Amino acid sequence: MIVTTTPQPIQAPSPLPDTGTDTTLAVARQLVESFEKRQTVLSREIEISSDSVRISFYDNGEIDGDSVSVFLNRKPILINRELTAEALNVYIKLDSTREVNEVSMFAENLGVYPPNTALMTVNDGERRYEVYLSSSLTQNASVRLRRRRK
Repeated sequence: MIVTTTPQPIQAPSPLPDTGTDTTLAVARQLVESFEKRQTVLSREIEISSDSVRISFYDNGEIDGDSVSVFLNRKPILINRELTAEALNVYIKLDSTREVNEVSMFAENLGVYPPNTALMTVNDGERRYEVYLSSSLTQNASVRLRRRRK
């Protein structure tokens, strides 16, 4: 059973800021490098009706310590967050210059029971979509968001 609570929502930051501490930038660069080394597997493509979405992540199944980083168009927007039964909410404004925006889940670890699994929900204001994601230390899970033509 999924219990939806709304802890403080996370506004997706601008991917890889140009300013910040050397340590922060080094961590982000290292994460991007690790992400690029893994194969990215498309889990689903969703047509959405809005230019922004709320994406929520939950640990899928038993809460076993899975931690993930989340990427938007191959750039990190969340780094090393633990998945639980409570929603990890991210609000994203999509890049209108792109036909497709891609959200990817990078496994930081495998938890107690590999692989790293999550339930991702996407809400565009009109509809709610559920996608089950599975990632490992060699594969990222990805969802493509395509803007519905009016």
